[in-house]
Amino acid sequence: MTPATRVFERAGLGFAPFRLVAVEIRRGPIMLPGGLMVGAPGQPMGTCDYCGTGIAECCLIRDASGKTFIVGNECVRKTGDAGLRKAQNKALVAKRHESEDARIADGAAWIEANASALDAVPTTRGTMLSRVRWFMSNAGRAGKLRAIREAHAALAQKENDHA
Repeated sequence: MTPATRVFERAGLGFAPFRLVAVEIRRGPIMLPGGLMVGAPGQPMGTCDYCGTGIAECCLIRDASGKTFIVGNECVRKTGDAGLRKAQNKALVAKRHESEDARIADGAAWIEANASALDAVPTTRGTMLSRVRWFMSNAGRAGKLRAIREAHAALAQKENDHA
């Protein structure tokens, strides 16, 4: 019997073996039917079925009978079940990459929309536009996100200087 079996079975959440099905990020605000919006920006909008804590990273766990329940990432870690933790880490990394890829795509669109303004900002080796385009072509996720932040900051600084 694994530690997760003891923890989740004692809580009445299901029967072993347990398997991580998915990880969902639930942060506010959330749009409800009828146009109602609930939750503040960034507010965790899920609840852990094990401890009752408000959670943003919701781990969907399925038991042997097919019953699904939601627990927070910290409760999965506390079980001591290495298999669940490994699956959870893999799913969380995939979610983070998905989010970063969306931010990079939005940043690339912003860069092209502001290309002329970025081309007017000098850097030590060319312009901010050439620098950002180089990073967008050659860097990894972290480098691309940093270049997008630098481009935003450079344009904000340029606007403050002209104000």
